[in-house]
Amino acid sequence: MDYGKKTFMEIRFTPAETPFALKILLALILASSLLSHWIAPYLALSAAGIAHLYLWQFATYALIHPLPSAILHLAFNLFLIWTFGASLMERLHTKLFFSLFFGAAAASGLAAWGAMTLFHTPLYFLGSSAPLYALLTAWVLLNPEARLLLFFALPLKARHLLLGLIGFNILIDLSRSNWVPLFAYLASVLFGYLFTLAACRIRSPFPFLMKFENWVLRLLERLSHPRPKGVRHTKIYDFKSGEPILSDDEFMDAMLAKISLYGEDSLNPEDRKRMQEISEKKSLGKKL
Repeated sequence: MDYGKKTFMEIRFTPAETPFALKILLALILASSLLSHWIAPYLALSAAGIAHLYLWQFATYALIHPLPSAILHLAFNLFLIWTFGASLMERLHTKLFFSLFFGAAAASGLAAWGAMTLFHTPLYFLGSSAPLYALLTAWVLLNPEARLLLFFALPLKARHLLLGLIGFNILIDLSRSNWVPLFAYLASVLFGYLFTLAACRIRSPFPFLMKFENWVLRLLERLSHPRPKGVRHTKIYDFKSGEPILSDDEFMDAMLAKISLYGEDSLNPEDRKRMQEISEKKSLGKKL
């Protein structure tokens, strides 16, 4: 189900199908939460636990909600993981989805542990909210034009809802000096953003991030297709630049790939001029 092409009137509140792997994750969170009274001291994240080298806590904390006090929070998070997770699995597939979920859990756990150490907080940190922020961030990047119904009544674009949700939680945590969840949730949003940018090679709908994203995409392209350092096999070289001269077809293919990856603004005046000359040459050839 591609939410990105639907209006808010067409969006379903529940997925048509639930992948089996997602059912396992939801069942694991529910089962761990039901046993939270007994297993939280070992699986929830704490500075004392990490000091005792319980390193698994960086991931397992995301599977536990303290019951019965957090039953509504658990139900709400399970619903969001179910609905948005099913959509993400269609786009990212299972391996990437779980890499996103548990990668965000680890990044958030490290940030939360850092805040615990910095502010001397002896409390536990647990709950699936941290990786859920990464799932929401990834979903918005993949469906930038989707509209959601806030409180099932007020239509908002997904991007605006995400920014509002992040801003609201930052203000709440700052006003209450809740440094641990603040650090964790910001780390999760950042991880979800960078993960989706790198894994899917897509830009966000936020113009102020364009320069950074172009730089990241260029870096990833260079790392994926490094230029050979040996002798080039092109037979003809430009006398001034020393660069190989591409044929018209090779040049057009390279420019179209460049536009697809970095946008039309990445073309310099020389590129545009040669593309126009090639197009005119081909048009004249067809007429003849």
